[in-house]
Amino acid sequence: MALNDHDLPESGADRSTTVTEAELPYLRRCIELAAEAVEAGDWPFGSVLVDADGKILAEDRNRESTTGDPTRHPEFELARWAATHLSAEERATATVYTSGEHCPMCAAAHGWAGLGRIVYASSSQQARDWKAEWGVPVTSPLSPLSIQDVVPGLEVAGPVPELAEQVRELQWRARSGSSASDCRRHEHRGLAAKSLPGPVRCRGFAGQTMNWSYFAMCSCSSSRLGLRPLAVRRPRPRK
Repeated sequence: MALNDHDLPESGADRSTTVTEAELPYLRRCIELAAEAVEAGDWPFGSVLVDADGKILAEDRNRESTTGDPTRHPEFELARWAATHLSAEERATATVYTSGEHCPMCAAAHGWAGLGRIVYASSSQQARDWKAEWGVPVTSPLSPLSIQDVVPGLEVAGPVPELAEQVRELQWRARSGSSASDCRRHEHRGLAAKSLPGPVRCRGFAGQTMNWSYFAMCSCSSSRLGLRPLAVRRPRPRK
């Protein structure tokens, strides 16, 4: 089943509010879940719900492609779980940690469930910047609203630069079909962008126009893809 793009909202300037050292393990767990999603053929998003005492109550990853349901975002699933299993007070004091800033749908679910703070490893603006760099068109049917546009006054924190880079790699892996070992093995072996033509058609992205210059510079694509258009592959579940 083809992946349906998980577009993130544009939220203006990144808001790097307080993210404590004690919170980093939760964000790292989100990235682990995002990596699991990529291995399964889904988009790289993972989230955990943590109570006021720091206990992880629930966690989930993106399941859009494997279920065929475009609403199967982990942030949405955690909001649904919290509404069923937690009291209003417990929800208000809980924190959602996530690999990527909430989309408008997930922010709305978060607000309706009455959940507390959101902490994200990478921002919506970063995700949109990566897409622009890679020549990926924006296909979201939603208006690009930030979390606080959807839920005014909600406390948010992020991004975390060092973790955002890990999310960026996962985003690239999901779009190119490259594995983590490919990226490490072929690091710094790409060719100069000027040696290749401009945007071309790539079959692996459902005929969308991609910026092939980026594939030339990518650390893993030059060997895995052979620098040939139409060689781009979608992630496939590991058997």
